[in-house]
Amino acid sequence: MSFLGLDVGGWVLLLLGLCLAAYFYLTRNYGVWEKKGLFSVPPTVFFGNNGPVFTGKVHMNDHSVDYYKKVDGHK
Repeated sequence: MSFLGLDVGGWVLLLLGLCLAAYFYLTRNYGVWEKKGLFSVPPTVFFGNNGPVFTGKVHMNDHSVDYYKKVDGHK
């Protein structure tokens, strides 16, 4: 059975390729500050450094204070 000229295996490969392309597109700038010699907290995929705020685990103000404490003392 095929749809638009692709069978099930073709669609799986296409979907896998699109997921990989999206991952590399979203993470292409990770580490740009380290390459320039500046300190940075490592981000996560999709949320960057604001994952706990987006999921509602931490309030924005508390997250900002925690982030400040992590980078305090670095130039």
